[in-house]
Amino acid sequence: MTTFNELSHDQRPKGAGWRRLVQAVTVRGYINNNWHDVRAIEVNDETREVRVELPTVRDLGGVELTPHRVLTPDLYQAPPGWPS
Repeated sequence: MTTFNELSHDQRPKGAGWRRLVQAVTVRGYINNNWHDVRAIEVNDETREVRVELPTVRDLGGVELTPHRVLTPDLYQAPPGWPS
């Protein structure tokens, strides 16, 4: 029996406009049909999308992985005055 395991890393967003935040910012993100507090670690200055960290999980090999998701502006609520 053969098992398949996804790569144990997330690809960074591709394209222009992405920058890593000096300090992560907590935003309210709409994920899996509910609003959650998540940490935004990157922002796209052109599209206002954010890349957020999700809770750490273990892959099939036991390696810890921090999954990420890109949220469009309609899927997150930023603190007042952010991003600037």
